[in-house]
Amino acid sequence: MAAARITSPTTESFFDQHRASLEELGDIVGLPKTFTESLSTAVGLTQPWVQGDHTRPSVDLAVSFSQSEALQPVFDDLYLKRETPFPTGSYDHVIVPGAVQIGNNNRIQFFKQAVEQGGVVTGDIVLLGGQRPVFGEVESHLLEEDLRSIREQGTQDYWIKALENKTERLRWETDFMRLAAIKHLGALPLQQLHLRQLTAKSTAPYDAIRQYEFSWHNLPLRLLHSLAVPRPNGEMRHTTESCVKEWVASSEPVKGAVVGFVSSNPHRDRMAKSCQRALVSVGRSDIELVVAGPASANGVGDQIFLGEIARNLFEDALTQE
Repeated sequence: MAAARITSPTTESFFDQHRASLEELGDIVGLPKTFTESLSTAVGLTQPWVQGDHTRPSVDLAVSFSQSEALQPVFDDLYLKRETPFPTGSYDHVIVPGAVQIGNNNRIQFFKQAVEQGGVVTGDIVLLGGQRPVFGEVESHLLEEDLRSIREQGTQDYWIKALENKTERLRWETDFMRLAAIKHLGALPLQQLHLRQLTAKSTAPYDAIRQYEFSWHNLPLRLLHSLAVPRPNGEMRHTTESCVKEWVASSEPVKGAVVGFVSSNPHRDRMAKSCQRALVSVGRSDIELVVAGPASANGVGDQIFLGEIARNLFEDALTQE
């Protein structure tokens, strides 16, 4: 089956395209010289950087200040730092996958600017949320900042009012995405709530919710709440693939649909390839992905970049299966 088309700076194998930069990275962090002899070797040596989760790897490399300085241009050469502008044009859908809160804010703000500047026209907007819990005190602090910003803007939204400024009520990534959307897009009155078919094992109230429908600038805006699924590394939660599969099943995009995919660096191209693999797996290789997104946020740690490199290499291995 042909692959879904991706318009992106990195359309070929991450390993093949960036082997020279990967060799340089290996020299900086002290990996064996055999690091880039084969994809399987590269995957084996880097997977400890991500096992557990990308915020909690099983192996934290002790990166010195001088190593960190040397790594920055390598990260940029690997397309992990720079912005990818949103190509001007019309899209059937624009998908914005969820992230930790700084990523949610950057992605939604990036998309909003592209639309309001008049270069991007879309039939609808899809925010991909799901069952991933909050990431500790730093994330809670960002949620509090977003709530404070919404109050200062004077945005009147019934859901925000019902929170009573209690961030502990924001349980899932779906909630974080909704908060970021209200911060940047304004009040989002709920138009419709879609419920999923429950099974005997579905006991949590959130299991019943599949999708929220809102409206922004007279455009349909949907927020998906995907269920948690098993993953190769880390606890169960939704993934890019599981979200995209739920979106296809619920939306049935037209044949040959052009879909904008907005994700921030350093995750952008790897997530786009996960999206592509999901589309192919459900028989929708006809869909064209146009990938865009903001540059990596200030302060992203070296471990996050290294973990993303490991994920890109693992993505290559999955693609070759």
